Amino acid sequence: AAATITWLMMIFGIAMTAGVSGQFLDPYTPARLMQVVAVVTGLAFAVTCLAVLGIERSVVARAERQSAPFLEGLREIWAEPKARLFTLFVFLSMTAYFMQELILEPYSGLVFDFTPGQSTSLSGAQNGGVFLGMVLVGVAGTALRIGSLRHWVIAGCLGSAASLVLISTLGQIGPEAPLVPAVVLMGFFNGMFAVAAIGS
Repeated sequence: AAATITWLMMIFGIAMTAGVSGQFLDPYTPARLMQVVAVVTGLAFAVTCLAVLGIERSVVARAERQSAPFLEGLREIWAEPKARLFTLFVFLSMTAYFMQELILEPYSGLVFDFTPGQSTSLSGAQNGGVFLGMVLVGVAGTALRIGSLRHWVIAGCLGSAASLVLISTLGQIGPEAPLVPAVVLMGFFNGMFAVAAIGS
């Protein structure tokens, strides 16, 4: 539950940051980009300082039992076939999950004539979809007991693939195509996958 809440807060923060900072990037100049980056990083640093302010006072120091060396623990886990396959699956899928951001923004600019500000806001829309997908799985999977985590992972993967096909098909139409809803849909399925995979 703590990992899921952390992911939800992180995705919500990314969506808000990308959406808001994208509004300030147009008309684009390198100087304006540096100003936006400076403000965003300054605000992020300030929020981080406030979040950890006084946290040391609430920590109780106690001796920990001796844990196994890292390599020994890794060998033990890696020897189990199910754990090994699941680790490889999560590694590859999360790599794909984050790689699409590197592709999406240039694609939106080259094919759909998005400005740098619009393409940055597009990432915010996508992460808004991710947030909604995570909330859906959290509510449906735990509170309503609908489906297993395995089914949510599969649905997220298949939905993400279908959304990616939709986005590439929209590229044939050009700038007038409804790219933003398709990207939100892809984010929605990405969020379903991510939270179910983490829960698994």
